[in-house]
Amino acid sequence: MKRAAMLLFLLAAGTLLAAPNKAYELFTIEPAGGCVKAGTVLTLKVRVRCKDGYALRGISACVPRRMAPAAFFDAAGVNVNRYYKDDPAKKSPYDSIFFFSELFKNPVMDGEFTVQINTAGMPQGDYALAIRGYFPKKGAKSEYLNIYYALTVSEGDNGKFAPTPQPQLETRAKK
Repeated sequence: MKRAAMLLFLLAAGTLLAAPNKAYELFTIEPAGGCVKAGTVLTLKVRVRCKDGYALRGISACVPRRMAPAAFFDAAGVNVNRYYKDDPAKKSPYDSIFFFSELFKNPVMDGEFTVQINTAGMPQGDYALAIRGYFPKKGAKSEYLNIYYALTVSEGDNGKFAPTPQPQLETRAKK
């Protein structure tokens, strides 16, 4: 639990010290954290309000290696997005496991929606889930923002981890 408290403090400090951005006035998730048993489906409310010329066009959720128990990345059947693609045996703190990655059919400029994360197959431990917003602007550099959900899985399960579909979002078809 000490690790979870320290993680929450660091996440809050990072948010306060973050450089100002051009893309949004508001990008938050509720609740900011929780403690669940593996197998629970989390429902998070995302709120967004963009600045002129920007819109939220995509959202994803992942957990970086440095913010999760090692056992999660070592589990059989878990698809790890490798930072060092040319050397799959080399581990990096920037390796990540994705829960979902979606592009919206219609960009969101001001509003709220929910996303879901299934915790099946996650071992016991502390996690920081990165919820990433994608804010492109024509003729300008795209903006990205990670907001973190502090998660403690109090009890693991024997479930199989799999990405979480987001049927409630109006998204573009996958190619």
